[in-house]
Amino acid sequence: MVDERFSDNLLQPLGKYDIAHVKTIDDVQKLITTKEHRKVQRRLRDDSSLPFYDFNRYGSYAQMTAWMRALARNDPQLVQFISIGTSHEGRSIDGVE
Repeated sequence: MVDERFSDNLLQPLGKYDIAHVKTIDDVQKLITTKEHRKVQRRLRDDSSLPFYDFNRYGSYAQMTAWMRALARNDPQLVQFISIGTSHEGRSIDGVE
């Protein structure tokens, strides 16, 4: 996989030494994004009673902590909501384990 900006750096030596090559995927990022979007859409349809957080969109800290708390409530045997301390501004730094 090569960034499009640097593809010539790879293709020129391949051509120079007659090394056969095939480009199988034109835009890897587009393919990944499309597949992830499909997964998210399927997940949304699967079970709307389970906590869900869309990592493809920017959410607020409050939304993220609400999701983490919901995860912990939904499956307390597997997930624990924790606070690992406070920021220099005195705000709680929360997470799950």
